[in-house]
Amino acid sequence: MPSNISPAESSFLLWFLGVSAYALAAQVGLTAVRLARRTTVQRDRVSLVLTAGLAWGAALTVGFVLGLAGAALVFGVGFHAIGGLLLWVSSSAAAVGAAAALVRWPGRTGHLGVGAGLALLALAVQAGWLLAAGFRPGLDWRPEVLAAVAAVMATGLSIALGLAFSEQATVSHLRMRWRIAAAGVMAVAWVAGQEIMLAGLGLTEQVGSVHQHQLPAPLLSLLGGAILPIVLVVVALDLRYGRHRSSRRLHRDIDTTLAPEDLPKRRRKVRLRGL
Repeated sequence: MPSNISPAESSFLLWFLGVSAYALAAQVGLTAVRLARRTTVQRDRVSLVLTAGLAWGAALTVGFVLGLAGAALVFGVGFHAIGGLLLWVSSSAAAVGAAAALVRWPGRTGHLGVGAGLALLALAVQAGWLLAAGFRPGLDWRPEVLAAVAAVMATGLSIALGLAFSEQATVSHLRMRWRIAAAGVMAVAWVAGQEIMLAGLGLTEQVGSVHQHQLPAPLLSLLGGAILPIVLVVVALDLRYGRHRSSRRLHRDIDTTLAPEDLPKRRRKVRLRGL
């Protein structure tokens, strides 16, 4: 790290990268689910569900690791390599299931159920990465803190899903603002749960991390913080403009297959001389 960058500035940068990962993943996931609900092609629906789930699963891991790496600790943090890999894979698979449930069961009940499910998933991911770090002398796993984390995230995520698929976000001329607001609420819910978790479990009282040399948090933060936002931006642009191109191509193909007599006929204006 260059000497002209203070630890406080470095910590804020890591925290900001984590928030950016949450926000971008929320936007990508909600957009993919919205498109999956509209399409009638099974292959496209599966691809979009995978996109949403993998984006959410990656953000839950990278965002929390970046927030943990940005905490003011006097020792290096690392994670159990195999445990961290299994945690990433399992969280991504669970997030894919949540995205599939959103597509399968649209409506308020589905939004509430998936919101609660995503909150419990985020709680499990955060607790899993804290356990994978092997803090010593050990975290104080207080039930009231875990309950508060789950309640805050469940409320925020349910509200975000309700906003994302509301009538205003679907047919209103201000629908883009509603969609951005929904992604923002989703990101805020994840960040709020993360901060409550880190502040309420006695993290500052720890003196070491058993697995700091297996999978160092700075390395994981560097890879995730640099690569994941770029990938999410590319995916978001593809969802935004690639689908529009496919829709225009589909309409063009339909027009070329129609017979001339099936095409809408234009009315010809007849102008009578002298009138």
